[in-house]
Amino acid sequence: MRVLMDAPPIPTKDEIVYIFTTGANSKPTYRRGILDLLTYPTGHVQQFSYRRSDIRPSVNQLLSSPTEKKAVVVFVDMDPQALATYVPLRWVNILEILPPLVSDRGYDPEERVKFFLEIGNYVEYQRSEGFRQWHQHLSSLDANREVKAGRATYFVVSGPNIFSAPQASGLLSWENLVTSVSHSSRFRDAIFLRLNHLRTYGEEQAEIPLCSYSHGPRSYLLRPGQAYQLDFDVFANPKATRSQKDSGVVTLTCSSELVEVTKPFQSVVSGLVQQSVILSCKRTIEETGAALSVEIGEPVEGVVNTPSPVLFLQMSISRSTLWTFVVLVFLGGLLVSLDKETMATISCSPALFIWLAKLLGSVCLARAAFLAFRKLPSGQG
Repeated sequence: MRVLMDAPPIPTKDEIVYIFTTGANSKPTYRRGILDLLTYPTGHVQQFSYRRSDIRPSVNQLLSSPTEKKAVVVFVDMDPQALATYVPLRWVNILEILPPLVSDRGYDPEERVKFFLEIGNYVEYQRSEGFRQWHQHLSSLDANREVKAGRATYFVVSGPNIFSAPQASGLLSWENLVTSVSHSSRFRDAIFLRLNHLRTYGEEQAEIPLCSYSHGPRSYLLRPGQAYQLDFDVFANPKATRSQKDSGVVTLTCSSELVEVTKPFQSVVSGLVQQSVILSCKRTIEETGAALSVEIGEPVEGVVNTPSPVLFLQMSISRSTLWTFVVLVFLGGLLVSLDKETMATISCSPALFIWLAKLLGSVCLARAAFLAFRKLPSGQG
């Protein structure tokens, strides 16, 4: 298992990979992928998939190299007049590509290839420069993409890095980015979400690091009996269409009863809204996992305009707590099982010592039950 705290480093020169994606209403999976990409905090892993024929052959060697592969995900907007606009969204690190692009076996050009992307910082936007501020720079890649009559042959290409390292990756950078995306033709009615990393709840709030055992989903390690805080931001275009009754209602649900969510329903009107919820983990000695889902009511029927992120949670008792539980159970069981015959061999007042031993044993067992159980066990079903 490795612990991830910082976003992947951002290159300032050399060749990088550009991953283009569409937001057409007829492509709900692609639209959800874009909205989720703008939602997760740095360090999470997201999957994109492309057919082999969508990947320019000249980048196969670059993508198959063992070195870190930096990329930028670019959303291609298309207005009713078929005017395309390139909107770069976020830096990613390509962790793995399955199946490999370069192999000895034969393959079909229509075979789908999965890209496992570690999410990094936002591309910086300046509010004063407008929605198309990066389009002219990125249009130089049209030759690599082989764009003809408004249609591109390739969606994954390489090219020179035209971006400088962003000064920040916080709320302001995200707000500037989603404000620009909300001016696009495809996402004018969208509701955008930004999740922060989980933090411990209390006066000294510490960010919970992401853990991973492979290139799979990243998870947060939580401790039973503890409380955690999840902060999130929601942005909605004030001029957007809102035809659904539950539009903008944020719902948080957990797949495990061991995690309770305070204020599971939040409402959003328009503009930028900042919210927080508290996650309370019940006591248990079992090691288990859970999924925290965030859903937002769609503003327009039949079109994907909201993200649907899932945070994976790992609940595991610490070793020190586990050993404390074992010792308390052993000691408590030993003390309450003592009888007069046993105590008579070591004490001249066995009755008094048996009473004290049973009292201490009961305290040990009660403390062990408090550490391990949500409620005291009983014979009832």
